[in-house]
Amino acid sequence: MTEHHDELVLRALEADDLPTIALFLAQPYVARWWLERETIDEVIAKYKRRVEGQEPTTHMLAVVCSDRMIGWCQWYLWSDYPEHSAEIGAQPEDAGIDYAIGVPSLLGRGIGSRLVRALVAEVRRAHPSACVLVDPDSRNAASRRALERCGFRLADERMGREGRVVAVYRLSVWPTTGD
Repeated sequence: MTEHHDELVLRALEADDLPTIALFLAQPYVARWWLERETIDEVIAKYKRRVEGQEPTTHMLAVVCSDRMIGWCQWYLWSDYPEHSAEIGAQPEDAGIDYAIGVPSLLGRGIGSRLVRALVAEVRRAHPSACVLVDPDSRNAASRRALERCGFRLADERMGREGRVVAVYRLSVWPTTGD
């Protein structure tokens, strides 16, 4: 069964997007995974520094569907975050991704998988041979499903930061087939 999807667009995150991200972060299902170590204000301040070019190692993107911002995502090279990289067994040339859908009515519709595919494509444009390594909380079933649908394979489950178990997923080869 083929389903029509509005186009999902990733664009550079702008300072004007930060209030919307703050609203997304306030959603309980987002806060559960994103606010373990920081407050909303701390996350927004960090993102502001990144958007302004003060922390250029993480590439921040807005997720837009039907001309409406529905989430955000980011990618980076693990070599820029050596402590976290060592915790999950990332290689220096590996890239990492993070993503969130901030509109509750859009959950469970396959948008997470579409977002992961689009984000991996962004990474591969900049680093064509990079493996992508992701470490969601092991309890984050929605994120894990999206990764698995996109060809990521579970590499390990291990104790991560703050004493939480993370599921380390790796995508080495980009699948040649779509949905």
